Amino acid sequence: MIARGFLLSSALLIAGCITLGPPRPCMPETNQHLQSLGVPAEAVDSISIRSSRASGPQSSTRTLGHQAWVRIRNCSGRMVVVMNRHCDFERAFFHQSDCTLNSGGRGA
Repeated sequence: MIARGFLLSSALLIAGCITLGPPRPCMPETNQHLQSLGVPAEAVDSISIRSSRASGPQSSTRTLGHQAWVRIRNCSGRMVVVMNRHCDFERAFFHQSDCTLNSGGRGA
């Protein structure tokens, strides 16, 4: 009984140390950019970060930039926040959406 409890405790301890998936680059910066664009955190449903990499055999690990695809409540489509390889803001736009950056919400 003690050995079984020890194994279970060890398994739970190990499981608690494992992280699922790779770290998401630019997530803190994305949240800051969204805030500066007037998008409140509670309006965000999800964020997916996509990184662009250089092509070619010798440059396959070089990151060119990042895009944060943001699902916002009450909007169709996605807001796209474009950042350089250092996660600095370049531009933002809506992709196939009924929302606009100017109105901060649904478009007319």
